[in-house]
Amino acid sequence: MGSTSGTAWCTGSGTWRVKAVCDYESDKYSGWITQNSGTKYATVPQCTFNIENIIFEVQ
Repeated sequence: MGSTSGTAWCTGSGTWRVKAVCDYESDKYSGWITQNSGTKYATVPQCTFNIENIIFEVQ
């Protein structure tokens, strides 16, 4: 947080995506990622200004 982009890591299994809560603009979303085990990462969508918060969404 406090930057305009980054990487989020998730360990386990399931379907998930990352939401970047951006300052002064609409939230940005990564694509959905399905994993059976292990650790995967997603690039946090780039905000024009700072990222205020990062939220993992699970299906």
